[in-house]
Amino acid sequence: RLDYGELLGGRVRLTETARGWAEAVFDASDFGNFLTYPQVQAAAPRVAGTSFIFKRDGVVIDRAAGRVFFKGLLSGRQITVSLEASNDDFAPTARLLRADDGSGGGGDSAEAAEVEEALTRFFRGLAVDLAGVKLRFAALRLDAAAPSGGEVVRIRLTAEIRRIPNPLTDRI
Repeated sequence: RLDYGELLGGRVRLTETARGWAEAVFDASDFGNFLTYPQVQAAAPRVAGTSFIFKRDGVVIDRAAGRVFFKGLLSGRQITVSLEASNDDFAPTARLLRADDGSGGGGDSAEAAEVEEALTRFFRGLAVDLAGVKLRFAALRLDAAAPSGGEVVRIRLTAEIRRIPNPLTDRI
């Protein structure tokens, strides 16, 4: 029998790593918060020596098109990107839609390809450690949320639990 007081007090220890699956479900606002979460932002890719900076605002989920749109900054320019899940393995692919450089241009095709490749690699390899719970990206799916019916991003994650986080002392 599990004593939740002992668990929450940090007095329950795992004797071996537990492995399994987890799922995170985000509406547009939550996905923007996820992109700007310190661990996610710290892992953001570098393109041509400059870190991609995710923006919290501007996320749009389009389930019918199979895409989630988000914005970021690269070398001071706002970038609009779509993240698409393939139908077969749900591995995401990033597509650069627009790079606002002040002149209305979208940047050159070599730069666009570099941004797309860097962001695709980033999302496919994304991993965060939440005080002993390591979550690694496995799949992306867009769906309707019940009961609101709003559109959501579902991220399937592999999970390794090396220790049980203590909600009183761990910061995640």
